[in-house]
Amino acid sequence: MRPVEVLRLSAPLISRGRYAQFWCREAFRPLSLASLGHTVFSLEQKIREARPDRALLPFADELLVEGNDLGVLAEVERLIQLILLEDIDLDFYGLPKAPEIEEEPLAEAEASCLFSGGVDSLCGVLKARQEFSDVQAVFCAHIDQSKIQGIVNHLSGILLDKIGIPLVKLEVPPIGTGGFAQMRGFMYLVTGAAWMDFVGGDSLVISEVGPTMYQPRLAPLDEVTMTTHPYVVDSSRTLARAILGKDVKFLMPFEDWTKAEVMAWCPRPELLPLTHSCISQRFGHHDGTCYGCVIRNLGALAAGVPDVEYEADPVTTENVNKDNLLALLDFASVVLVDYDNLEYFRAENIEMFEKQDLFRRFALDVFCGLYRHKKSGGELSEAIKRTYDLVLERVGKGELEARIQELESLKALSN
Repeated sequence: MRPVEVLRLSAPLISRGRYAQFWCREAFRPLSLASLGHTVFSLEQKIREARPDRALLPFADELLVEGNDLGVLAEVERLIQLILLEDIDLDFYGLPKAPEIEEEPLAEAEASCLFSGGVDSLCGVLKARQEFSDVQAVFCAHIDQSKIQGIVNHLSGILLDKIGIPLVKLEVPPIGTGGFAQMRGFMYLVTGAAWMDFVGGDSLVISEVGPTMYQPRLAPLDEVTMTTHPYVVDSSRTLARAILGKDVKFLMPFEDWTKAEVMAWCPRPELLPLTHSCISQRFGHHDGTCYGCVIRNLGALAAGVPDVEYEADPVTTENVNKDNLLALLDFASVVLVDYDNLEYFRAENIEMFEKQDLFRRFALDVFCGLYRHKKSGGELSEAIKRTYDLVLERVGKGELEARIQELESLKALSN
């Protein structure tokens, strides 16, 4: 029998930078919530190395008993079971006291908006500015992603500063390179909620688009991102309300919007080429062939808005990786012409969360992007052209043209 493996997780960044202000004001509730997000994210990374039997999570001494009474550990255990498919016993230990620092003046805000420098978050802060008088943009900055930090700082200087939205940078643990970090979404959500509470707000704006939140598997063994999956959002909201001891509003303005719809609506389309979407963005470019790039490229084409330059273009070029593009086209074509025969692994999220209309619009956007590209004189590679011609014949130009007009009409709503 092997010995019981107990992992004591630390929150090394909690006592640094802006988090230290939590201690200055004795804001033990937001401190505990942010610490929980950091340590659960770190736990996922530790599980990849060697699965522990038990893990100890830091929590403010003043709230230890209350944390257990509120069912915090049970909720985190449930989330880990759902997302990571792991069954690990959890317990609390008291957070170490942080060194005292001189407190900086802190502006209050009605709402906080998660901001990552991507398309969705750019549009999210602009949407939040329309809804709230005082908004802060919260950037969870992985210390090993300097390129993305540079993008966010640049957008802050040319946009956020000019429209009166302060950028709050909160350091979070390194993301590493070992595949999907599924718990990063949980960390972003509870860290954003902690800061929102700390500055006196009760609303957190989460600007992910619907097809990403409810992303289906395109192949049976696909590992899809669950950053803002409904399970993660619901668990984050539940824990934020329990630990903060108040009602917390998670606002998701683009939950039922496609990428093309958000890009068409964007009030500042000239800034879209300055945002990032690619998994290789840490190297300072857009690969063009990853799933994020493919969705963004087709969304921009469908919406008729400016976009980034890609290293490779699988839509037009024969000798580049087309796996993600072909899988997407196959999925979108079945949604449009043979939905009743959509495989279970592809239909599961769509049916479970009743998002049939969202994904039909999403599928139309995919082929509207190709349609507008071809109509403007662009070429399609042979592998793409076969599927495109089939859908064009079955769906018809009329429906694609009508969908393009819907996207065009969104541009008038952005002002």
